[in-house]
Order: sequence, then structure tokens, then C-alpha cells
Amino acid sequence: MSFITRLVKGTALTWAELDANFTQLASSAGASIVKWTYAFAGSVSATVQNWISWQDVNVFGFMSIAQIADVQTRTATVDCTSAVQNAANALTNGGVLKFPAGKFLLNGVVNILDKTVVQGSGIGATLLQAPLTNTTGVLNCVGGGTFIGCTVRDLSIDMSHGRDITSTVVTSGVFVQWNYSAYCVNINGVVDALLENVRLSNAGYGATLTGNTNAIVRNVHSTNMQWDGLYTQDNTGLVLVDGISISTVGRNGFISWRDGAHITVSNFDISDCLCEGIEVEQNIGSDLKHPTISKGRISNCGTFVQLESYALGIQGSIDSVRLDTVRLASSSGAFGAKSIGYADTYYNLNTGAGWTGTPTFPVPNTPGTWGNTSASGIKCEVPAMVTNCFFNSLSTTALMSAGEYACGFYEQTASTNIQIKDCQFVSSNIVVTNGENRIISDNIVTNSIIAIGQTGAQFTNNPSTIVQGNIITGSGINITDDVIIIGNAFRNINGIAIQFGLTGSNDGKTKISYNTFIDSRGGSAAMTTAISIPDATASMSHTIEGNYLYGATTSGINISDQNNDTEIVIRNNTIDTCVVGLLIQVGLDDIVKGNIFKGNSTADIELYGNYTTAANNLRIIENQLQSATAVWATIYTALPTNTKFVGNEYTSGANAFLAGATPVAVATMFTGGLTVVQNNWTF
Repeated sequence: MSFITRLVKGTALTWAELDANFTQLASSAGASIVKWTYAFAGSVSATVQNWISWQDVNVFGFMSIAQIADVQTRTATVDCTSAVQNAANALTNGGVLKFPAGKFLLNGVVNILDKTVVQGSGIGATLLQAPLTNTTGVLNCVGGGTFIGCTVRDLSIDMSHGRDITSTVVTSGVFVQWNYSAYCVNINGVVDALLENVRLSNAGYGATLTGNTNAIVRNVHSTNMQWDGLYTQDNTGLVLVDGISISTVGRNGFISWRDGAHITVSNFDISDCLCEGIEVEQNIGSDLKHPTISKGRISNCGTFVQLESYALGIQGSIDSVRLDTVRLASSSGAFGAKSIGYADTYYNLNTGAGWTGTPTFPVPNTPGTWGNTSASGIKCEVPAMVTNCFFNSLSTTALMSAGEYACGFYEQTASTNIQIKDCQFVSSNIVVTNGENRIISDNIVTNSIIAIGQTGAQFTNNPSTIVQGNIITGSGINITDDVIIIGNAFRNINGIAIQFGLTGSNDGKTKISYNTFIDSRGGSAAMTTAISIPDATASMSHTIEGNYLYGATTSGINISDQNNDTEIVIRNNTIDTCVVGLLIQVGLDDIVKGNIFKGNSTADIELYGNYTTAANNLRIIENQLQSATAVWATIYTALPTNTKFVGNEYTSGANAFLAGATPVAVATMFTGGLTVVQNNWTF
């Protein structure tokens, strides 16, 4: 019997016919029979089924009364996986899969179709809860490159697992807790993937976005993951990450792996990551990725930001990021044990690769005592610009020998074209070891070593680094490469302000010019030496010019020069109120010209020779030697030769020139080719 569509006056209608029609209306077919029209001009009549197909798909429409009640009371004891999957399957042409408020128990994964928007009722209202028995994931959208759009928004997902960094059970080289890799959300092979306004917790991965063209993540909170808070791989186009909060993860906060995409990470807060806070590593094909990381905070991670390229190109920008490590309560002073650290030992615990021996569990709290000690605020192996960042308490020591040990910024692996500008470093060392074309400028550096070296023979540009316009307090600069150091202010340095290493590729183009070195403290804590150049085997021709040095408790400038190929020019400096203004040990082919020495308590210039090689071709020319003792020569076993003392002005006091402890005439202090002419006694 066909459904009655029109009643005619005077026509009999039996109850059986009415009952059959009511039954048909109550069935699913009823929606295709009853029509609906808006009460407005121009509205077109359509069946209820049509109207339903044009609306969002509400998962409650596929659930039993018992399931709905379980969701709404938030008890989450009745599995909803099959019902939710049926609802997702109804979106054959895309649309919105609507989750009302409540707590949904999902024992298995839900596969999302093409062009689907998974829409919750808010982060605090809709929760998708997976039990520990769900070891795969919750929401899965795999498009194979053909899907156009997949969106997940306005809900929370909890997989009940949580991070485990205390277990020690190993099976076939694999730590069992790192075998758990279930995801909250997985989007793969989609054009325009979007994840926004979502909270993810207690899983293996928070979200994985792989093989997509354009992946956008906004306002996502990811916490307590065994692996990574956010993982992207093999995406093209762009990867945009904005407004993320990631905490307490067993490996990386956010990792971009092999993305051939432009990467932007902004407005983030990342903390307590066992390995890296943000890692951008490698890329696919020949595409360059240009990561921009800005306006965020990273704390208590191992390596906070790592830009790593292998042989492929990355050019990075890091701006307005605070990198902060909280010290343990037991630590004191500027340095001490940190709350967490990084080691390759803990990076690939699911494969047995990347670690040797048996990692310690629970994870130790002191970096550098385990695994790879190259933990850094920023570890950079690519061209990059770092600006307006704040590095706080990332190093455990400011010793010159610290090297890569727990740095604020660490550059390695043949990097070029790096600029660090307008940043603040507090107890966070800067170490650049293998590259060229580097500028460190306009920073405030407190209690933090700047170490500049060169381990790669492939770099020939010298000087490799410019250090300019910085305010440096507490700790100084260690150099084993050719550098220009210009216009910096060194204040209250502990120990040596600028120290040249004994080894390295210094080959004659280092200039230290127009800097100020001031320390008024005195005592054992004060600056011992402003500039120290020890004897080296490599040829050197350094220039020290136009600097002001005050208050060194040993010597303003200390040079040890026995190498016949070494030439050091010291000119137009002012050296004031030091113990010794200039200490020259031996002195070969060196020039001291146009300097002002005053108020130095032991001597303006000390010539110190405890070597069998004597000073040779030393020129002391046109200086003002205003202290009580102008020149003091000590412990020579071989007398200086071909030395010129010309055109200087010095005091007329009895101790103007000393040899050992006995005042002598300048002519008898030097023998063997000494030239003494046109000197004046004026002060």
C-alpha cells in the first residue's frame, strides 16, 4: 500500500490503512515522505530526509538511550566506538560530525572520512575518553593524498596512559614503556589539515600530522605524552603552529621531521620535555624550510630549540622566546643542578638505537652527568637569526673549559650565517665551534661565557665572527678562532675577560678594538686580566686597539709570545689602575705604541722572560708611562735583542725602570741591539 498523500471528502478509510501509514511514518522511510517548508517567501519544500542530510551529523543520532545517558552523566562505562563510527560513515560527502557535551568512552579508533569537521562542544564540555586497552588511537583521518580537508576542533581527548620514565623493563633492546605509541589524533595525506581548540592528554603522541599539504595547529594543549606532544612529518606547503601549550613529554614537545614546508611556531608555552622542546630536523626533496619560531616560552627541557639540517637546507629565525630552566631547590648561586636535562641516551628507547649501555631510571636531574652533554637552549646547525630572546639559567658552569656543556646557544656542524642580536643571557653560555659569518651583537650577557672556536678546516673566511656592542658582566670570552671584538662593555668580570686558547686556527686577523673593561671591586673576585694571549703554535698577528682597561688585579693585557711568526700590535689603549698594565712574556715582533698607562701599582709594562728565547724586534714607541714604575724587566735568561724604546714619556722617579728589584738605567736593562732615543721625563 502506498502512503496516503491526500484525503478526499466522502472516501472511507479503514483503521488498518491508518495504522499501516502511521507505522510507515514512524520508520526511517517516514523522513523521505514528510515534507518541510520554511514559513518565508521563496522557501522550497523538501522532505525531512533532505533537511537532515543538509544538517550536521550528531553522534547522539546513532547511539542508544543507554549510551547517551552514560555520556551525559560523564560516567564513561559504555563503549561508543561503533556508534560514533557509524555517524562518521554517514558523512559520505563531508560535513560536520557533532559531539554534544559529555564524556564518550571509545575503546577503539574512529576513522574520519574526507571533508569532515569533527566538532565538539568545547574543550571543557566534550571529552573523548580511551582506556588503556586502546593502544592504537582515537581519531584517525587517512586521506592517501586525495582528501580535501580534515578538521578536529573544540574537544578534549584522554587516552589514560601517561608518561612513564621510571620503568626499567627491557625486551629485545626495547624499553617497554616506549613501545606505547597510541595517538590522540592522526591526520595523514590530507590537503588542508586543521587541529584547533583541542586538549590532548595521556597518550603516546598528542597529535601526528604527516604527509599533508598545509597543516595548521592552533590553540592546542598537549600534556603527559610518552613520546611527542606534537609530531609533523613529510608535510608540504606550510606547517603553522600557533598558541600551543605542551608539557611533560617523554621526548619532544614539537618535532618537525622531514617537512618540506615553511614552518611557523608562535605564541607557545612548552615545558618539561625529556629531549627537545622544539626540534626542526631535515627536510624532504630539495625544498628549503625556513622555520620561524617566535613569541613563546620554553622551560625545563633538555635542548630547548634544535635546528638540525643534515645535508639539506634550513634557514631559521628565532625571535622573542624565553628559555628558562628552574634550578633545584638544593642548588645555590648562579649555577647548579637543573630540574631536567637531555641525552641521546633517552631518544630512541623503542628501537634500541641511539643509546648505549643501560639508561638510568628514573631519569637523573643533573644534565651532563649522563648521555650526550650537548644540551642547549638553542642548538643550531643551520643558518639562523636569533633575536630578542631571553636565556635564563641554562648552564651549570661558566668555566672557560665548559665547551658545549649545557649552553644557552650552541652552534656546531659547519654552520654559517648566524646572527644573535638583542638577546639576554643569564648564566647561559654561548658556544660557537665550527662555522663562519657569525655576528653576536647588542646582547646583555651576564655570568655567561662566550666561546668562539673553529674545528672545521673547510672554513677559510677570517675573522669568522664579530662580537659587537654587547654588555658583558661576570664572565668573558674564550677564543680559538679569528674574531673581531669591537665596542663591547666588560664589567666586573670574574677572572679573564678575553682569553685566547692555546690551540685553534687563529691565523692573524683577530682585532680587539674600542672595548671598555672596568672592575672596581678589587680582591680575589675581581677581574684578573682584561686580555690574555698565551703562546701558540699557529701564526698570529692580532691587533689590540683603542680599548680602556681599568682595575685588573694581575695585568690589563698579558701576552706570551715566543713564536717567530707572531705579531701583536697594542696601540692607542688606556690601561688604568691595574697591578701591571701590560705584561709581555718574551715578545717577538710585537709593537706597543701610543698607549696611556697610569695608576698601575707594580709597573706600566713588565717584560718577563723565563725562556731561553729572548725578546726580539720588540717596539715600545710613543707611549705615556705615568705610573711610578714605567718598565720592569724580570727573570731574563736570554737578553732581549733588537728592541726599541723610542719616543715614550715616563716619570722621573727613581723606580722608573727596574730590573728585578734593583732600579737601573734603561740602557743597561737591555743589551744586544737596544735602541733608546727621544724619550722624555715629563710626569
